[in-house]
Amino acid sequence: MIFDSERIQHLRQRYISVHPCEWPRILWVDHEYPAWKTHLESLIQTVPPLVQEDWLKRLVHSDDAQYMGAWFEMMLYGWLQQVGEVTAQPHQGASQPDFLVKTREGEVFVEAFVLRPPRKWQQSQSWKCRLWEVLEEIARPFIIRIRRAHCSPTFRRWDDLHLQVTNWLDGNSAEPFVWETEGCVLLLEASPWRTSPGTAGVIDTSEEAVWVDVKPLRDRLRKKYRQHKAVRSQGPFVLAVFFDRWDLTAEEVITAWLGPAQWIVDPHTLEVVRQDIDFSGLHYRSRRRPQYTHVSGTLAFYYGEMRRQPPFLAGRYVQNPFAKHPVDPMLWPAQAHFVVVGETEDGFEMKWVRSKGEGNVQGV
Repeated sequence: MIFDSERIQHLRQRYISVHPCEWPRILWVDHEYPAWKTHLESLIQTVPPLVQEDWLKRLVHSDDAQYMGAWFEMMLYGWLQQVGEVTAQPHQGASQPDFLVKTREGEVFVEAFVLRPPRKWQQSQSWKCRLWEVLEEIARPFIIRIRRAHCSPTFRRWDDLHLQVTNWLDGNSAEPFVWETEGCVLLLEASPWRTSPGTAGVIDTSEEAVWVDVKPLRDRLRKKYRQHKAVRSQGPFVLAVFFDRWDLTAEEVITAWLGPAQWIVDPHTLEVVRQDIDFSGLHYRSRRRPQYTHVSGTLAFYYGEMRRQPPFLAGRYVQNPFAKHPVDPMLWPAQAHFVVVGETEDGFEMKWVRSKGEGNVQGV
């Protein structure tokens, strides 16, 4: 239905002469992830025709945001089936949440969205993909570490770069490789790889430490919350976010709703006495009473195992301690749950509960 459709066939022909690093992601699924293909095909056949058409149209869209939105909705649809009966797009044509889940505690609405990387980072990925490929093709037994890599996506001198790096490995691999041309800056280091089959191995260490900006996540949570006012007041309502980026985690979901953690330290022993928050999250926009109380909790997802079996999503759940329509956090088959575990003089205490071991306690 998906991968034998006219749309996907047209997409294959359109990109037949284009380097794979510049393909839309649905073609990578087509070529590299057979387990994903099978799973997506099985999922789309279990929903009504209008939902099928919507998912298919967005999966093969030239806009990567459309693809990711449809991909996550489909994967989440499969993941939620572990909880109960799931209806996708329960109110066609209306502004309603993406899913209705019938659980052992009753019906729960779930609204999904994807948080993608900054545009500048996205634009650099095609070039990074080609760079990685060129380095791996070099027939020399070295481990090449990418220490710095910046270039315009329009760069095309790949054969020249291949030759330059090969000559460097043959003649002066003990020294760093520095290459600056056409606005590109590349810094590589190499070490012998004696167990290599004869080609280079590549390790990318070029990502620079950055200050995590929670604002994009906070803004999307606020927008999605406000989007379905009529529904969220009726019963349990859960937000589900997929992080299509490396710099955000479920910890940022906690920060967005509650505020960043603060460590209270004993000045004499330098030991952490307790953890607290600064009350800057969305729940505390009004000191008179908690805000955003009609969201029951938030599911935060990442890529799971990409080549084996479903569900292909790794998730965590953050409970809303102020929820007017709470649900049992353990309904969700997540890897960990951030939940209320007790009361304190100032309010309540929350911590991560994992399948193995316990997380750090955070007082709220």
